Amino acid sequence: MRASILMITGVLMVLSVQRAQAQTDYPAVDSLTYRLYTEQNWKALAAMRSTIEKDSLSYYYVDLRLGIALYERGQWSKARKYFERAMAKNPAGQVAPDYLFRIYNAQGYRTEADSMFRMLDAITAPRMGYSSRQWLSGIYLEGGRRTSDRSDIAGSASYYFLETQHKLSPRFRFDQSVMFIEQPLNWSDFKQFQYTITPSCYFGKGWEAELTAGLISFRRDVYSVLNTDSLLSHREMQTPGGMTIIDSLLLMSTQQIGNTAVFSTLAHLTTTKKINDLSLNFQAAIYSEHIQPLLDTIHMENRRTIIHQPDGVVNIIDRVQDDTLRKDKTSSFNTRQLGAGLEYVVRFSSRWTVRPALDMQWVQSDQVSEFLFLPSLEIAKSGVFNLSGYYFSKGYYPASMLGGSQVYNNQDKVNSRISATLGIPLKGYATLYLTGQRDQITDAFTGSDYKLNSLYIGAYIKL
Repeated sequence: MRASILMITGVLMVLSVQRAQAQTDYPAVDSLTYRLYTEQNWKALAAMRSTIEKDSLSYYYVDLRLGIALYERGQWSKARKYFERAMAKNPAGQVAPDYLFRIYNAQGYRTEADSMFRMLDAITAPRMGYSSRQWLSGIYLEGGRRTSDRSDIAGSASYYFLETQHKLSPRFRFDQSVMFIEQPLNWSDFKQFQYTITPSCYFGKGWEAELTAGLISFRRDVYSVLNTDSLLSHREMQTPGGMTIIDSLLLMSTQQIGNTAVFSTLAHLTTTKKINDLSLNFQAAIYSEHIQPLLDTIHMENRRTIIHQPDGVVNIIDRVQDDTLRKDKTSSFNTRQLGAGLEYVVRFSSRWTVRPALDMQWVQSDQVSEFLFLPSLEIAKSGVFNLSGYYFSKGYYPASMLGGSQVYNNQDKVNSRISATLGIPLKGYATLYLTGQRDQITDAFTGSDYKLNSLYIGAYIKL
């Protein structure tokens, strides 16, 4: 009996010591995490996760500090877990929904970000610069010059672009844009106008769908001389009466005069699934061209006969013959696309990011069946700069890439395009963009190669 009492007493003493040790661990963890937090030693603070999880020492302020450390180190998916724990322990707190709003908003979780924003108080919310509904939320303006290296084939082009952004609700928004290009060519003048509207719907949990609908109109005023030859043939004959006859074909030429108007429509559907910093999309598009030519092909010959009479009199007879063939039959062509894309954001910290992406499209029509690829890369430091670029090439057919944001709607062959854009945030809500492009193009009409070097200046204004 006495032995049993001693055993029970020993067990109770061990349990009381363990409880006392655990109780002393809580202040130690609180003190250490607070010190690392004030020192902004995010690496050491984040490394305490395993110890805190193993010993079940998590509580509100520890969760917040771990979440902030992981956020600053760019591990946002892990940071979300700790901020959500902190919210469950203190629903009235402002720090956790503040950070969760930043994460959801940057990753494109629109309704989730909006729900976090609604939890912020009147002091914190205005600092976010966020509005769930805004008829005009942003404007992007861009313009520049495309300089040709061979003016005998294609001249320099002027380029203008305007985009407006509109928020109807956290779920629904739409963008619209207009673009104009004018370029003189050796055989025509080229003018193009393009309008697109892109409504999008966010369904929640990272699912989103958007449809880019576009109207494209371009006109080529043709005044091309296809070929011209002088003094093609020459005959001289003597008659028995002493008359000399000289018969010559002085000129033969073929010209095209008129214009070709092309009216096109685009529908490009993109469905996107976001999984934290990974974005996957699936695409389908149809591009319809309606070609309305009014071209006159004129073939002309000029023959001259000179008759030298024996008495010295000279007679000159000119005969001009021309034939005109008119082409005015309207034709239509459809180009279909199926594609997919992926994008991943690598976060080295809360400010430094690298964003590789790849857009893949299968283009199919009566004339072509081909796969297209558009790789891109962006490097950014939040609030300082972002540098992005992409590479692309295509054949003699139209193509819609990147969800319809890049539309190549003429028949010229793009042997290669290299594009780079530098964005520099200015004070307030404006960002300045400088874009340089180098295109190697084969003209569809003449088959000649030329290069375009382009420089654009753009500005985005967040309203």
